[in-house]
Amino acid sequence: MTNRHLSTLRAPSLVLAILLAALSLTTREASAQLRIVDYNVAQLNGNLTALAGVIQALGVDDKLGWTVPVSVFVFQEVQSADLTPLQNILNTNAPPGVSYTAATYTSSGLEDSSAGAEALFYRNGLLTEITSGHADIPTGSNRNTDRWRLRLLYSPGVPWLTTPGADDTFYVYGMHLPASNTSQDAIDRANAVTAIRNNAAALGSAAHIIYTGDMNLYTNSEQAYQNWIAAGINQAFDPLGTGSWAGSGNAIKHTQSPCNTSCALVGGGMDDRFDLQLSNAQFNDFDGLQLISNTYRAFGNDGLHYNLDINSPANQYYPANLPRSNTLAGNLKIASDHIPVIVEYRLPAAMTASLTEDFGRVIQNAEIYVTLSVQNTTPVSVAVGGDILDYSAEGSGTLADAFISNSLVALSAADVNQLQLDTSVVGDGEGDIALTSTSEGCRDANQFLSTLGTILRPSNPSFSNSSAVTSTTIPLAFDADTGTQPINVPIYNYNFDFHQSLLDIDSVEIPSAPFAYLGGAAANIGASRATLNFSINTNGLSPGLHSVALAVHTSDENIPGETTSVLNLTLNVTINGAAPCVADIAPKGGDGLVNIDDLTSIILSWGTNNPAADIAPPGGDGNVNIDDLTAVILAWGACP
Repeated sequence: MTNRHLSTLRAPSLVLAILLAALSLTTREASAQLRIVDYNVAQLNGNLTALAGVIQALGVDDKLGWTVPVSVFVFQEVQSADLTPLQNILNTNAPPGVSYTAATYTSSGLEDSSAGAEALFYRNGLLTEITSGHADIPTGSNRNTDRWRLRLLYSPGVPWLTTPGADDTFYVYGMHLPASNTSQDAIDRANAVTAIRNNAAALGSAAHIIYTGDMNLYTNSEQAYQNWIAAGINQAFDPLGTGSWAGSGNAIKHTQSPCNTSCALVGGGMDDRFDLQLSNAQFNDFDGLQLISNTYRAFGNDGLHYNLDINSPANQYYPANLPRSNTLAGNLKIASDHIPVIVEYRLPAAMTASLTEDFGRVIQNAEIYVTLSVQNTTPVSVAVGGDILDYSAEGSGTLADAFISNSLVALSAADVNQLQLDTSVVGDGEGDIALTSTSEGCRDANQFLSTLGTILRPSNPSFSNSSAVTSTTIPLAFDADTGTQPINVPIYNYNFDFHQSLLDIDSVEIPSAPFAYLGGAAANIGASRATLNFSINTNGLSPGLHSVALAVHTSDENIPGETTSVLNLTLNVTINGAAPCVADIAPKGGDGLVNIDDLTSIILSWGTNNPAADIAPPGGDGNVNIDDLTAVILAWGACP
């Protein structure tokens, strides 16, 4: 039995270590971790070919050392007529095998005339929308904030969690707050954030929430921003910290405007952080569904273009691939007057476990183990994309002494444990393992596994079927010179039933002449007996006792815990003296020959009860007849 008690690994330093390990990898495509993008698409008034290029680039961005298709797009300034063209752009430019569905979209006539509404698209097979969780929240300036509730799918159509009552969902708020830098707009933004916080508070502190959109916040001291980070239920946390984002020293944070010269849309160069993606405490507690530290980035912003066009001078977003950087920057400049915000989130752990289902037939008190395998199977291809699996396993029944506790990083090898069974009690055995994970949102967090088998008494070899006889002497008698005589010895598996091992006769000690072993060793003896076959050659043996002691080696059937035994067999054979020549009846007492004299004596006594001539069968039958005549004829010649 393996017992391990490991402390739960939850420190930020561990998460950072995993992140650094992921960054050291060559580019790999993670299969499911969450990549969430926020982007103001300016009512699709930019260059749509360039917009398609930006969308395509978002799906293959490997700035951090890995790439993963976008899981959620949250767009601002989407008019009703833009929804279908925007979805076509997404699906046409998605990575192979990836497609997107529009979540609930609401737009009043006023929103269409005031730049447009919010739209969310989610990746098929990874997420689905719980439409009852949608809300349209008035937040001023004819710009409502939308709230969506999304559910994780482990595989297409299969909810992440299987534990009743558990929550595998998160909320996304998409907003476009009042834009101008006036005192009234600042008040309106502060009131809008208050309205959103109030709405979020009603969801309770256990909800996972992302707040994203074009918030038009000019400074970190603005009341709206302070309302976001104020303590309380579902307080917002800023991955970039709560310090200033003003000035060239913070250029890496800016999202507007990618254009400074020859601008078809709003220009001014890269100098404002209007687009933000914030999240609540549940996304920042190092457990379960979680923001991945240091993954927040303004897409395409290399921090070197303060108050400049994002593509001039040369962009270095991908330092090792300047042509790629400048292609992206060129598209960003004309696709919209904002650039996207992109943030990575890890998935909750997924626990997959197996236990040897059938430990088979074993002998009582056998030392036997079954295998418990536990693995963190979060569907990612970089470890940082999945939460750590903290689990414990506790046994009962024939596994009552088993206890395991461990923590497994995503993509790590399975934790394989050999658990010893208690085989002390004969009968049908069952060992159970209760697996529990304390990792937040863990898929299949509670599992119950069983192993079944049969525990048997050892076999009971015996020379008797009515009692356990392990040593015996078999007395036999044969006349001398009567040839080879058979000796058969029965072997039983005494008191056999379903809960007793079958018996194997493995070997028999070979006796010396005149005895011989002819065979009979057998396997899997149950209720039926086996027979060992011996013989003795009586020819030429002197009268008297001839004896041999033999060892018969037996064992249980070939299963774990097999025991062995030895039966002790003695064969005692008495050889009688030479048989009299009963047909030599004449003259009286015989002459050593069976001849005409003896035949004449039979004829002369025919029909009488003369005991001298009444020789057949041995001892006579009270009448001298054809039997006696035949005995003389058959014995004709010299007596042996």
